[in-house]
This record gives sequence, C-alpha cells and structure tokens, in this order.
Amino acid sequence: MEHFTVWVEAITRELEKAD
Repeated sequence: MEHFTVWVEAITRELEKAD
C-alpha cells in the first residue's frame, strides 16, 4: 500500500503546482 501513498502525494503535488 506504500505505492498508493506515494502516488497520492505525487498527484496532490502536481495538482497544487498546476494551480
């Protein structure tokens, strides 16, 4: 499940940066 956490953080950062 660790991969999922990393993926979520990566997506969240991408969304924040996109904003």
